[in-house]
Amino acid sequence: MHSAVVSKAALRLVKKAVDAPPSADLAIRTKLKEIFGNVAKKFKSPMLVALTAAVGEDPFVKIKGMIQDMIEKLLEEEADEANHKGYCDEEISKTVKDRDYRLEEINALQASLEELNAREEKLSLTKGELEEAVKTLQSDYANQTKARGEEKAENEVTVEEAEDGVHAIKQALEILSHFYGEAAQATVEEGFMQQPSVEDDAPDAGFDGAYTGAQGSSTGIVGMMEVILGDFERTISDTQELEASQKKEFVDYERETQVSISVKQSALTATSDELTSTQEEIATDLNEMRTQQGLFDTKTKEWEELLPGCVADPGMSYEERVERRETEIEALKDAYCILDNKEAGC
Repeated sequence: MHSAVVSKAALRLVKKAVDAPPSADLAIRTKLKEIFGNVAKKFKSPMLVALTAAVGEDPFVKIKGMIQDMIEKLLEEEADEANHKGYCDEEISKTVKDRDYRLEEINALQASLEELNAREEKLSLTKGELEEAVKTLQSDYANQTKARGEEKAENEVTVEEAEDGVHAIKQALEILSHFYGEAAQATVEEGFMQQPSVEDDAPDAGFDGAYTGAQGSSTGIVGMMEVILGDFERTISDTQELEASQKKEFVDYERETQVSISVKQSALTATSDELTSTQEEIATDLNEMRTQQGLFDTKTKEWEELLPGCVADPGMSYEERVERRETEIEALKDAYCILDNKEAGC
């Protein structure tokens, strides 16, 4: 609004200068010089500065030429600025769009990496637990297998020793039975063949008849040996039953352990594969993150470099500059019309 008032005041003085006698020309031109000088200082316009100087020194004919040149220059500036603004708007929009897209990619990658890192940590923990479980099962299985072997060997020795005892006892019983059996059935042939004599009346010496052995004592010995035989046979039977029970128990344990090891080994393999895949994804995302970060930095730098050339006057918007220039052009046109002895806005 203030610039319009200044322009109107300048136009009135220009018109007055055209109609005024020569004696008043100097005073009017001095006033015009002051007005144009204030406007030039306010708008920081080099063209108005030149016009101010021309008003103070040159005749109006030359001023008309300068006004025409200034109008053309302002129109040229207006076209250049419009073209430049179109270029700036397009480049800034494109750069900002690309920059924001890279930023979205970076944020998405950061979220993905957080999830992948959490998964990697969990899988690493699971893998360690499975490795420890498999190691423990395999160690226990090796110890149990060794103990089972020692146990079996001990049972075999026990059975073997008992079988040797049975064999020995049976041989002894067979010998004793044969000996005492024949002795018990022996006859004293001589006693039946001899006739009675005087000696028959003699006292008994205790050797009458055939020798039958110590039949009473043999019964005790045989009985004791049969008891020992029974112990040996029972030892064999008990040991064989124990061996069968221990073998079944170990077979059941072995089956369960092998299944458990197989299941955990399969889980370990799957976990290891998933962990490897996750680590590869992390590496891929990190590489992509570096790429996107580089592109984001490039676009940010391009945007920063565009601003100084696209925002000529940070304190004034493009619309305000257009309005100021149009006001300046209209004022110059009106001044030209008046100097050409025509009405303003001709």
